[in-house]
Amino acid sequence: MQRFAPRHSLAERPRSLRSTARTMLFLAFTALPCALASGAPQGDAPATGRLAAPGTQTQAVMAVDSRPAEAGRIPEGTSQEAADLWDRLLASIAVPQGPDAANPSGPRGFELVFDGRIRSEETGTNDYTAKFAYLELGPGLVRATMLDAKGKEKSKQMRGLGPGDGLEYWFKKLTGSTATDWIELVGRDGRDSRNETDRWANISYDIARLTDPKSFRIVELRLRAVKDGSDRIGMGILDFENDPGLLLPDTDITGKVGGRERKVADLARTLVWLELATPDFKDLGEKKRDSEGPTVRRLVFGMDPETFRPQLVIVAPHRSDMPLQVPGTLLVQCTEWFQTGPEGKPKAWIPGRFFSYETDRTAPETEAATGLRLRFTNTASADLYLKDTSDMNAQLRREDFLPPKE
Repeated sequence: MQRFAPRHSLAERPRSLRSTARTMLFLAFTALPCALASGAPQGDAPATGRLAAPGTQTQAVMAVDSRPAEAGRIPEGTSQEAADLWDRLLASIAVPQGPDAANPSGPRGFELVFDGRIRSEETGTNDYTAKFAYLELGPGLVRATMLDAKGKEKSKQMRGLGPGDGLEYWFKKLTGSTATDWIELVGRDGRDSRNETDRWANISYDIARLTDPKSFRIVELRLRAVKDGSDRIGMGILDFENDPGLLLPDTDITGKVGGRERKVADLARTLVWLELATPDFKDLGEKKRDSEGPTVRRLVFGMDPETFRPQLVIVAPHRSDMPLQVPGTLLVQCTEWFQTGPEGKPKAWIPGRFFSYETDRTAPETEAATGLRLRFTNTASADLYLKDTSDMNAQLRREDFLPPKE
């Protein structure tokens, strides 16, 4: 197999692979991973571009106590209740890492195997199975492999580091009459596929942070209290103090409580809420260079009061004078957690199933009744099942993200 194969477009690339990036964000937003987002790519990175490695932006981010935000440092002035709840969240996801942990001082790597379902007006419902790998080396290396019903590989797409640490993007279709050798994605024809792979890298960065929350730089940490005596939860409205309220999906979660399905609003009223403002979270189209400062975002965790693992996560812009629900705000719901990892390796906590809901405008009659102009969609844009063959401590190498040499 030749290292440098023909360079051309991917007219035959499966639709399911195009949807994988959206589903992986669904993962990221919940710790996850966790959440779904859509939107057009922002700009185009050349195939030999230099993007910033995680945590290397030169512009410091200041916490609310006017000191630089640092990984794990709780800003001065944070309430003891918020600090204690943060510690409980960390402990709920942490797994003791023994001396046999994979590459304890090396770059973070993981492999996720999952069944996904994407819903959209353009393509309808699309089901698929995928295996996704990430190595936090350079700006982040990614590889997505689509699987058939029997677990056989159908296609691969990846981003790696070539000579001189320049980014390279590749695709290979493995089955059928349109099977290809490795194709390097360059030029205008490969732009959309490169942008999609860059979005996967951003999602993977979020996954790495959310499955190791102590790595977050903390700008602000505070409790989010639900208003006392609010009677609007029956209308599906979650009212936080000093916020207009969020109109939740009118949907039953897939998870039985007392033999019955449970409404999202009923779940929300039982949770404890903690808001984290951090620069260590990326959106789909973000392409930061070394000289650019990161963007601060809000992650609002709704945690089970017994396990303290997130059940709902709200992802919103970071503006203290802005409501939580604005265009682009996401809601991610997780119905179960489990520990996974290959035999003989440290286990990791990951959510087992996710649903992701996007913000949409309400109907006029709903707005008149609730006073709210935005709501979360009733139908999840994506749902995803993680499999117990996932490995959050995968031993991956730089060479795993480029075509093999002859």
